Amino acid sequence: MKQSTAPTLSDHLLREASKFLFYPRRVYRTRSNLEAQRWHDKFIEWHVQWRETFSPRPQDEATELFTNRILLDEFYCRDLLKTVPDIVERTVKLSHLTLSCISDSEFVHLREAAKCYIFGLPQAAVALARAALEECCRKKRAKFQGKKTVAEQDLIDLIDDLARTKDLSREGRISAHKVREAANKVLHDQAAGSPHALAVIENARAAIMELSRR
Repeated sequence: MKQSTAPTLSDHLLREASKFLFYPRRVYRTRSNLEAQRWHDKFIEWHVQWRETFSPRPQDEATELFTNRILLDEFYCRDLLKTVPDIVERTVKLSHLTLSCISDSEFVHLREAAKCYIFGLPQAAVALARAALEECCRKKRAKFQGKKTVAEQDLIDLIDDLARTKDLSREGRISAHKVREAANKVLHDQAAGSPHALAVIENARAAIMELSRR
């Protein structure tokens, strides 16, 4: 039977990548070989996760075998190709956002927040959105209170001060506090999902654009 054409390039490449086990050796599409491939990828995934914990390195032959560059390359190729459809969807969801009228420093933080969101790192996206908002708030208040005084203030007080001086509207104040509260939750190990991270980026953008225009 003729194989149907993959609907996307990532789907096609993933199908091609699934033909390999211990690249460059191709494997036949048998149940046992596919199971071996899944075991291979799960084992490497475990070691990758272990490395991310900075734990003492286990000394065994399996660790040496499954952490060499060629096998890691094979694992990451398949793993990243699987994430491409989600990356595409998150990119589409960001397509309506603009960052006009935002200064370079806040733009950098928001751009990095957007990248983290796109690549499936919602906690980092929330933290960077907060960093962008906080920098904008401090710059705005420093014009009137001085950098030293502003540097000692908490973000919650900065936001409320900006609302009192009409630099933030009622809606802008609400958006800013949503960003602050979301980041606080992330810092206290309350994980944020992708939809939540997108909402935080949108709120940070709205508040920053409002501050930039006043």
